[in-house]
Amino acid sequence: MLLIASQDIEAFMGEILTGLFDTSGFPARWQCGAWSDELGWLHIGSDLAIWAAYTAIPCVLAFFILRRQDVPFPRILWLFVAFIFACGTTHLISAIIFWQPVYRLDGVVKFLTAVVSWGTVVALVQITPKALHLPGLERVNAQLAHEVAERKRSEELLRVEEERLRLALIAGRMGTWSWEIATNRVTWSAEIESIHGIAAGSFAGTFAAFIAMVHPDDRARMEQIVQRNLEQLSNHHSEYRIITADGRTRWVEARGTLFTDEQGRPQLMSGVSMDVTARKEAEEERERLLDSERYARSEAEKANRLKDEFLSLVSHELRTPLNAMLGYAQLLLMNQRTPQQVTEAATVIERNGRAQVQIIDDLLDMSRVITGKMRLDVQSVDLCDVVRRAIDTITPRAAARGIEVQAVLDPRAGQIAGDASRLEQIFLNLLSNAVKFTPKQGRVQVTLARVNSHVEVQIADTGQGIEGELLPFVFDRFRQGDGSTQRRHGGLGLGLSLVKHLVEMHGGSVRASSDGRGKGSLFTVVLPLQISAPDAGTDRVQPVAAASMLRSHGAPPIADLRVLIVDDEADARGLAARILEQHGVEVHSAATADEALELLRRVRPDVIVSDIGMPGTDGYQLMRMVRALPDEEGGRTPAVAATAFARGEDRTKALLSGYQAHLAKPVDANELVAAVATLAGRTGRGA
Repeated sequence: MLLIASQDIEAFMGEILTGLFDTSGFPARWQCGAWSDELGWLHIGSDLAIWAAYTAIPCVLAFFILRRQDVPFPRILWLFVAFIFACGTTHLISAIIFWQPVYRLDGVVKFLTAVVSWGTVVALVQITPKALHLPGLERVNAQLAHEVAERKRSEELLRVEEERLRLALIAGRMGTWSWEIATNRVTWSAEIESIHGIAAGSFAGTFAAFIAMVHPDDRARMEQIVQRNLEQLSNHHSEYRIITADGRTRWVEARGTLFTDEQGRPQLMSGVSMDVTARKEAEEERERLLDSERYARSEAEKANRLKDEFLSLVSHELRTPLNAMLGYAQLLLMNQRTPQQVTEAATVIERNGRAQVQIIDDLLDMSRVITGKMRLDVQSVDLCDVVRRAIDTITPRAAARGIEVQAVLDPRAGQIAGDASRLEQIFLNLLSNAVKFTPKQGRVQVTLARVNSHVEVQIADTGQGIEGELLPFVFDRFRQGDGSTQRRHGGLGLGLSLVKHLVEMHGGSVRASSDGRGKGSLFTVVLPLQISAPDAGTDRVQPVAAASMLRSHGAPPIADLRVLIVDDEADARGLAARILEQHGVEVHSAATADEALELLRRVRPDVIVSDIGMPGTDGYQLMRMVRALPDEEGGRTPAVAATAFARGEDRTKALLSGYQAHLAKPVDANELVAAVATLAGRTGRGA
C-alpha cells in the first residue's frame, strides 16, 4: 500500500511540474503582436537586468542579516529578501516567455510573489509602531557619541585605577602572578621580580625556576602545599623565605585562586605575593622580647627563690655554731664545772666562733667579687710555700678523721705574680672541701708541677665524687650537691665560687672532674708563671698571721703600755680589756667619744683601740677630732680601728680618717695584741 501511495504521489508531482512548464495553447511572445527586434530585446534586457539586481540585493541583505546578529526586526528583513527575490524571478520568466510561453509557471510565480508581498505588508504594519519608537539618526549619533565619551572616561578611570593599583602594589611590596598549569608557564609582574631582586623580564617563567629561588629549608614544604592545592582543588596561601639575587633572605606571603576547566581539572592558578619581611622581623622581635621577658621573669623568680633559700641557709649556718656557743656558755655559767669542762666549752665556743667568722668572711668576699671591689696585693710568690701552708693548716683536721694528705710539690716550678693570702685561701678552700667530702681512712693528694708556661696544682680525693649533672654548675654561687634538710655537710656553697673568681683574677683557670658518685673528684688550678722575677732587693716578705707569729716568737713585751679602749658595747670593751690586761697592759675604757677625748688628755695612752659604729659621734669623727689636737694633748697617738665594718672600702676609710691599723670583728686576741705591740713599737723585742 505504501509503495502504491508513493507512486501516486510521484505521478501527481510529475503532472504538476509538467503542467507548469506546458506551453501548449500559447504562442511565444515574439509571435504575439508586431514586435520589432529593438523593442523585444529592450524588454528582454530590462527584465534580465531587473532579475539580476533583484537577485543580488537579497543575497547581500541575507549576508548582512547572518553577520549582524543584533540587527533589529530580522523577520521583516527576511520577508524583504523573499519578496525582492520573487519579484526578480517574475522578470526572469517574462524574458523567457519571448521564446518559451510558460505562462502557467509565470502565473504561479506571480501568485507566490503576491503572497510574499502581502505578508511583507502585514509584517510592516505590525512593526511600524515599534519602529516609530526607535531613536532618530541624530539621537542615535548623540547617544553613540555619549557612549564613546563614557567609554573613554571609563578607560581613563580604568587606567588611573590600574596606576593606583600598581603604586599600591609597589608601596606594599606586592606583585601579581599566574601559573598556567597545563603548559607550566609562570608569569610574574615586575613587582614580584623586584621582590626577588632580579631585573624585569628576566624570570625564566617556570614553576621549577620559582622553586629554585625559595629558601632550601622551605622548598619541600612549598611543593607539598602546591601539590595539596592541586589535589584538593583549593586556593593557595603560604608564607615562605626566598633567597634574592644578591644573597639576602626575605619573607614572602602568597595568596592565589585555582581555576578549573569544565571537567574540574586544574587549569590556572592566579594570585598576588607580597614582601612580609618587615612583619616577620617584627614578629621575631616580639617573640624575642617575649622570650626575654619570660626569661627575665623566670630569672627573677629563680633569684627570689635563691634569695629565700640563701636566707634560710645563712640562718641555718649561723644558728648552728651559735647554738653550740650559747649552749656551752650556759654550761660555763653553772655552778658545778670541772677544769676539763671549762676547757672543752672554751674550745667549742672558739671553734664555732671562728666558723661564724668564716661564714661572714665568705659573704663579704662574694660581695666584693659581685661589686667588682675585690683587690689583690700582687707580688712575687713561691706557690710551693703557699700550698704547703694550706696543707699545714688542713692537716690536723684531716688527721682527726683519719684522712691521709699526700703532697708532691716541685720546688723548681717557678714564681708566680699574685696575692699570697688570696692564693692560700684558694687552696685552703679546695683542701677543706676535699677533706669534708672524703670519708674516714680516705686520701687527699696534692700535686704541683710546671706545665709549659704555667704552674698546675691538682687536688684529688677519694671522696663521694660529683654527679655528672651537677659538674657544670659546681662553681656556681650557692650551688651544692645536696641542698635538702638531710644533707650531711654544711656550708653556704660559696667556697668553690670564690675559688673560681680568685683564680681568674690571677689570670688562671680552675676545672673540676669526676667519674661520678663514689669515685672521688679532681680539681685542677692552672696559674701563669711570672714573666720576669723581681730584683732580690725588692722582694717583699710574705705576710704571716699574727697568731702564727706569736706562737713562733712569743708574746711581745707590752706590759707597761697604757691603752685607751673606746666602744659603746660594754661586752666588747670588757673583752678587749681582759685580753690586754692578761698581758699586763694598763687599760682605760670609754663608752663615748667625749669620754675618750677627756681620757686622752688626762691619761695620755700609748695606743687607742676604737670602734667605728657608735651613736652620736662615730669612730671616724672621733679620730678626726683626735688628729686635730696638738701633740702635747695626744693628737699623734697611734690608733687601731676594731670594727664590724670589714669591707675593703671600710678599711680604706678608716686609714684615711687617721687610724694606722684596721681589725675586723670578731677580733682575734693574738691579732689585737700584735696590733697594739706594732703601733707601740714593741715588735721584735724579747719578753
